[in-house]
Amino acid sequence: MNVTVQNLPKSTIKLLFTVSPAEIDQTYQKVLADVAKDVELPGFRKGKAPVELVKEKADPQKLANETVKELVTTYYPQAVKEKALNPIITPKIEFDDFERSKDFTFSATTAIRPILTIGDYRAELAKLYAKRISEQEKTPADNKQAEYVHITPADVIDAIIAVTTVELPDMLVEDEVSKMLSRLVTQVQAVKLTIDDYLKSINKTVDDLRGDYAKSATRTITGEMALGDVAAKENITVDESEVDATIEAAGDPKLKERYAQNPLEKTYIRAIIAKNKLIWKLAEETEAAGKEKDAQ
Repeated sequence: MNVTVQNLPKSTIKLLFTVSPAEIDQTYQKVLADVAKDVELPGFRKGKAPVELVKEKADPQKLANETVKELVTTYYPQAVKEKALNPIITPKIEFDDFERSKDFTFSATTAIRPILTIGDYRAELAKLYAKRISEQEKTPADNKQAEYVHITPADVIDAIIAVTTVELPDMLVEDEVSKMLSRLVTQVQAVKLTIDDYLKSINKTVDDLRGDYAKSATRTITGEMALGDVAAKENITVDESEVDATIEAAGDPKLKERYAQNPLEKTYIRAIIAKNKLIWKLAEETEAAGKEKDAQ
């Protein structure tokens, strides 16, 4: 197998694969052997029929499809490892004709994590706090009562996003939009409506909805990535006990068992906890600094 990597705009990469007929045949024989394990033919017990006989009876197109699937699922992960890539989304696979006697070429387009440029989020939060103090001072009854001015989690997220610059991979945003649309379809169907009914009720087209969702997805993805980067910059740490306590608090035995069997999945929980700790840290520090300045 030969693979080359093309770097495309917006942290998108395209892997181009060429698989030789010899490698194709090796994979084809494996697929055929796997199919034979589940085949029952007259005169033979299940899985005991000769491979050549199974080949004669099997659907050629099905064997070809399974071979292509096996080639992709074998060589794509192998290439990712060899090239030290860290894709953040399922690849889009494309190929033309497949013939066992010829080189098989296919491509896998995916995305890697983009580089974020994050500005002075503390200054942004301080500016917001000062603005709220100024607005409060215009109300005589609440004059100078800084203790009633708070920075919310949403404020922290908004401030970080406001000072973040990033070019997100288009396919990453499109993937999130598809998930959002899928959730919408489920919700609409649950109340016995069609998507057309829903769109009419909000006076929008599918394209309008996709545009709205694309903006929302861009903001969500940017926020998640930026929070992760800032948490690392601020040296936010999460103890194993905090992760275990969070899982325990969910009160779901199956969830607890799932994380026990696959410790790597705890990484997701740890990231959420770190982001929450960061948000409250910045909110509290902004309020404390603002009150101190106001008292001077």
